[in-house]
Amino acid sequence: TKKTFVYLSLATGFQAFYSYGTHSFLPSFLNRIHNIELLDVSIILGLAIGIGGGIGAFLSGFLADRFRHKDLRWYLWIPMLGCFFNMIPCAFLCFSDHPNIAITAIFFIGILSPLYIAPSIAVSLSLVNAQMRAFTSAIYIVVLNFIGLGFGPVIVGAISDALNPAHGALSLRWAFAATFLPVLISIMFFYLASTHYVQDFEEIENKRI
Repeated sequence: TKKTFVYLSLATGFQAFYSYGTHSFLPSFLNRIHNIELLDVSIILGLAIGIGGGIGAFLSGFLADRFRHKDLRWYLWIPMLGCFFNMIPCAFLCFSDHPNIAITAIFFIGILSPLYIAPSIAVSLSLVNAQMRAFTSAIYIVVLNFIGLGFGPVIVGAISDALNPAHGALSLRWAFAATFLPVLISIMFFYLASTHYVQDFEEIENKRI
């Protein structure tokens, strides 16, 4: 019944589509495009995504709590901005022919990709009473994984296979570039969620009082 939750679930689902779709094929991407051995790829991704992801997860919660006092909608604007700026290193990853640039881009992708997680969970749980938080979390995760994990890797792989006869190893590059569309859709849904959040939050707060 909360428009914020509906739009938020769709936003995180499409962002997860990008994350699952690209991250699933990063080893193959670095191996095919940049001729990096798979053993080296595992070390690179472990460090870049592990360290970058830790930084991003911390920053998302820290920044959201810091700016919420100015406007509650920062809980949704931070994920929205994270998705937007994440397209910059993703573009470098997709189209650069230099391995070092690609590796550096992955580190920044690792920071920016998880910026939506902590604020989104906080928003979803703020819209319901304590008795519904477990169920709300379950619905949120189902939608996220249904769109993200259910379709992301499948569609990215299908695009790569379809383009392989014409582009060879570079087909994965264009499959990654295709994930810009779900990122833009995610940004749109985060914005729509932000337009309803204050009203929905105040309604549940009044019920608690």
